[in-house]
Amino acid sequence: MQRYMDGTTSSSLFEARLGKEKFGKEVHAYSVAFSRNEVRQVKQYADKIIFNSLSQLKAFYRDARGLSIGIRLNPA
Repeated sequence: MQRYMDGTTSSSLFEARLGKEKFGKEVHAYSVAFSRNEVRQVKQYADKIIFNSLSQLKAFYRDARGLSIGIRLNPA
């Protein structure tokens, strides 16, 4: 039985690029500490970007425009 990956999750710009170029399927990008420049660069590889906090979402929302956006929540 063959199994296929539906996509990849990356924690860096380089992993996002690897996921897009080698697997060619959906790429989710996540980083604890995105910089504005990283968000802009990862857009060319990622289908979805997951932010680590509301402040990160607010800071980079415009830069992530065009991607599906998620936010990581930690229940108290």
